[in-house]
Amino acid sequence: MKKKGLQTVWLMLVVAFLYLPILILAVYSFTKSTMIGSIRGFSVHNYVTLFTTKELTDMIIGTVFLALLVAVLSSILGTLGA
Repeated sequence: MKKKGLQTVWLMLVVAFLYLPILILAVYSFTKSTMIGSIRGFSVHNYVTLFTTKELTDMIIGTVFLALLVAVLSSILGTLGA
Protein backbone atom coordinates (compact mmCIF):
# COMPACT_ATOMS: atom_id res chain seq x y z
CA MET A 1 0.00 0.00 0.00
CA LYS A 2 2.86 2.36 0.78
CA LYS A 3 4.37 1.86 -2.68
CA LYS A 4 1.11 2.83 -4.41
CA GLY A 5 0.95 6.06 -2.41
CA LEU A 6 4.53 6.89 -3.36
CA GLN A 7 3.76 6.22 -7.02
CA THR A 8 0.83 8.62 -6.82
CA VAL A 9 3.03 11.33 -5.33
CA TRP A 10 5.65 10.85 -8.05
CA LEU A 11 2.96 10.94 -10.74
CA MET A 12 1.59 14.22 -9.38
CA LEU A 13 5.09 15.73 -9.25
CA VAL A 14 5.81 14.72 -12.84
CA VAL A 15 2.47 16.10 -14.06
CA ALA A 16 3.12 19.37 -12.20
CA PHE A 17 6.65 19.55 -13.63
CA LEU A 18 5.29 19.11 -17.17
CA TYR A 19 2.17 21.27 -17.08
CA LEU A 20 2.91 24.03 -14.55
CA PRO A 21 5.22 25.99 -16.91
CA ILE A 22 2.57 25.87 -19.65
CA LEU A 23 -0.07 27.11 -17.22
CA ILE A 24 2.18 29.94 -16.03
CA LEU A 25 2.86 31.04 -19.63
CA ALA A 26 -0.86 30.96 -20.40
CA VAL A 27 -1.67 33.13 -17.37
CA TYR A 28 1.07 35.66 -18.13
CA SER A 29 0.05 35.90 -21.78
CA PHE A 30 -3.25 37.47 -20.69
CA THR A 31 -1.76 40.14 -18.39
CA LYS A 32 -1.18 43.83 -18.97
CA SER A 33 2.30 43.63 -17.47
CA THR A 34 5.35 43.66 -19.71
CA MET A 35 7.52 41.94 -17.09
CA ILE A 36 7.24 38.52 -15.53
CA GLY A 37 6.61 38.64 -11.82
CA SER A 38 3.74 41.09 -11.66
CA ILE A 39 0.19 40.51 -12.81
CA ARG A 40 -1.59 43.82 -13.36
CA GLY A 41 -4.94 42.69 -14.71
CA PHE A 42 -6.49 40.92 -17.65
CA SER A 43 -5.70 42.00 -21.21
CA VAL A 44 -5.68 40.56 -24.72
CA HIS A 45 -3.34 43.30 -25.97
CA ASN A 46 -0.51 40.81 -26.51
CA TYR A 47 -2.70 38.71 -28.80
CA VAL A 48 -3.97 41.75 -30.69
CA THR A 49 -0.35 42.75 -31.32
CA LEU A 50 0.51 39.19 -32.34
CA PHE A 51 -2.21 38.95 -34.98
CA THR A 52 -2.02 42.53 -36.31
CA THR A 53 1.75 42.80 -36.82
CA LYS A 54 2.65 41.73 -40.37
CA GLU A 55 6.04 40.26 -39.47
CA LEU A 56 4.57 38.14 -36.70
CA THR A 57 1.68 36.85 -38.82
CA ASP A 58 4.16 35.95 -41.57
CA MET A 59 6.18 33.98 -39.03
CA ILE A 60 3.06 32.17 -37.82
CA ILE A 61 2.06 31.27 -41.39
CA GLY A 62 5.58 30.03 -42.13
CA THR A 63 5.64 27.94 -38.96
CA VAL A 64 2.25 26.35 -39.69
CA PHE A 65 3.31 25.61 -43.28
CA LEU A 66 6.54 24.00 -42.10
CA ALA A 67 4.70 21.93 -39.49
CA LEU A 68 2.21 20.67 -42.09
CA LEU A 69 5.02 19.84 -44.51
CA VAL A 70 6.92 17.89 -41.87
CA ALA A 71 3.74 16.03 -40.85
CA VAL A 72 3.01 15.00 -44.44
CA LEU A 73 6.60 13.92 -45.12
CA SER A 74 6.77 12.00 -41.84
CA SER A 75 3.54 10.21 -42.67
CA ILE A 76 4.80 9.26 -46.12
CA LEU A 77 8.17 8.05 -44.82
CA GLY A 78 6.53 6.21 -41.93
CA THR A 79 4.13 4.45 -44.28
CA LEU A 80 6.94 3.46 -46.62
CA GLY A 81 9.02 2.18 -43.73
CA ALA A 82 6.24 0.07 -42.23
